[in-house]
Amino acid sequence: LNVLCIQLMLEYCRPSYDGVHLGFLGTTDETLFFLGNFSALMMNGLLFLCCVLSGATALALSKSLLDVMGNLAHFLICIGSSLVLLSSGVNHQPSSRYKEYNFQGKVTVSVLGIVNSLLYLCSVLAAYWTCKASRY
Repeated sequence: LNVLCIQLMLEYCRPSYDGVHLGFLGTTDETLFFLGNFSALMMNGLLFLCCVLSGATALALSKSLLDVMGNLAHFLICIGSSLVLLSSGVNHQPSSRYKEYNFQGKVTVSVLGIVNSLLYLCSVLAAYWTCKASRY
């Protein structure tokens, strides 16, 4: 879901003309959303790579506090950036007739980010219960 959010945000932050794109052309709220989801994607990718390369790491990592804290950080980053993007998109509309460039797409991306953060919350709870069960 992080990859989908990042790709959609990249699509919706491009200008309406077809020209040379010099990277990400988003506002501060869009940049916050992009960086938050990208950091969560990179951390999950690194943890997945470590678990694939070593079975012992996979067993130890699932029972550690690092898994709980990492998923909690991802949850807080994703829910915060999604709510900021959603509120900025809804609150900064000058009138009901005029909509910001790709307004519907940005609202869709922020709702997907909220769903993604709820999945991180489920992962936090599962990691916490696994960590707590392995301590006793």
